[in-house]
Amino acid sequence: MPTHVLVAGLLAALGFTWSRAEAATPSRGTITDGSVSWDFTPVVGGTLVDVGILDTCPLLLCDNYDLRVELPVPAAIFYQTMTAKLSFQYTWSSTLPTGLDIYAIGPNGDHHGPGSPNTISIGPGEEDLTITDPAEGVWHVRSVASLAPLPTAAHVVATLAISLRLEPPPTRACTGTLLLPGVPEPSVGSDPTSVTAGDFNGDGKLDLAVTNGGFNTVSVLLGNGDGTFQAAVTYLTGSGPASVTSEDFNGDGKLDLAVAVFGSQDGPSYVSVLLGNGDGTFQAAVTYAAGSRPNSVTSGDFNGDGKLDLAVANSNLGPPPARDSVSVLLGNGDGTFQAAVSYSAGTAPGSVTSGDFNGDGKPDLVVANFDSNTVSVLLGNGDGTFQAPVGYLAGASPSSVTSGDFNGDGKPDLVVANYNSSTVSVLLGNGDGTFQAAASYDVAGDFAASVTSGDLNGDGRLDLAVANGSTVSVLLGTGDGTFQGAVNYATGPGPSSVTGADFNRDGKLDLVTVNRPHNDVSILLNAGCLP
Repeated sequence: MPTHVLVAGLLAALGFTWSRAEAATPSRGTITDGSVSWDFTPVVGGTLVDVGILDTCPLLLCDNYDLRVELPVPAAIFYQTMTAKLSFQYTWSSTLPTGLDIYAIGPNGDHHGPGSPNTISIGPGEEDLTITDPAEGVWHVRSVASLAPLPTAAHVVATLAISLRLEPPPTRACTGTLLLPGVPEPSVGSDPTSVTAGDFNGDGKLDLAVTNGGFNTVSVLLGNGDGTFQAAVTYLTGSGPASVTSEDFNGDGKLDLAVAVFGSQDGPSYVSVLLGNGDGTFQAAVTYAAGSRPNSVTSGDFNGDGKLDLAVANSNLGPPPARDSVSVLLGNGDGTFQAAVSYSAGTAPGSVTSGDFNGDGKPDLVVANFDSNTVSVLLGNGDGTFQAPVGYLAGASPSSVTSGDFNGDGKPDLVVANYNSSTVSVLLGNGDGTFQAAASYDVAGDFAASVTSGDLNGDGRLDLAVANGSTVSVLLGTGDGTFQGAVNYATGPGPSSVTGADFNRDGKLDLVTVNRPHNDVSILLNAGCLP
């Protein structure tokens, strides 16, 4: 059975099988602090014998040891990029001039050694051999007498110390998984499309709001503060709710909801606003006309009056100018909104976010355009109006957009989930409202539907989480605007939306997805690194 070992906070496993069990004392041992040592019967070799590295040494010339190495899989080193190193330290003491060499043959037949320094001496001697990123499997270790006067056993006592370590050492105790077994996946309504988080009842525990396209409702799931949620309570929104956001729209200190309602084939399209009562319940929806077939909604103070406004991305269905646009509804501060004003975007806008992309203190808008494979940037004038859109290429079928400072230069950048290319595009900001050409990263899953950003591993750098296929892909940020390869974590099938928040109050960013085919929510608790 393999011996399980805790190495610098990460679980690795080493099992040892000796071809000469009588030569090692003990024949098995537990790694402590990354290393273990054995005293073994000294080699017996002839004078000036140099057998080199052989797949199998004659027992009279060298000792043969077999070592099984089991390393953490890449997903188990989820929070930190590290290099595994397998090291052998061969030490001895002799009364005659002696040289002992250490060799290792990997599971794939690759030869390593001799170690260094390769010296012949009387008294203490040492030779070290380190293999970087050792392959998993059985390693054949050979201790060879390059110079050992007979009889070796009379004048040499040798020790082989074996260690496995990770460099750089982990700075946090990471388990290597986000999803903890036993966390229930609460049911919501039919065809869930979007999710947002907020404290809707003022108890200090985060709750969820989920739009249900099939039931024409929004479900509210109150949080228990441990990552679990109570049964959903639903509220009518109108036909085809597609997106939800939460803010305090009437200034009473209680979170409200705004829902983009796609509408039925022949029916109207609008935004539904549900004012919160502060106890986790909501008032009946009040609707406001938007553009044609709204898919996404966000909020911000677009005219600088201290009252929150709404921006809605409208798809390419319906007549112009309401189609292929973003509608802005200025807020009155009491939870009501003025008539929508629409601005052109690309073709089939499906997602909208806001931010100050040119550093003038005025909120701007960015829209992901599904059919034109672009993002449109609309700079704000600060009075609730916006300039003409400027487009930037993304991937195939952009479905979601978010912003953040991914390279630490103080300028907001963009990241776009591309549904049909299963990639994310990162567009670094120049700070003047323009953006550099997109760099793409594979999410290693099908149909990138939604993206969010946050510091998932507590290193102060923004990371990405992308809902796709039946997984959420996590791409850790390097802090310079680039990202590591995606690591996927299972969710329910068909996740359509993902967001991050600390649902169990442990100081770590967790994830939640809504899964359309199963009509449920997947909670992925962050069991990884503390900040």
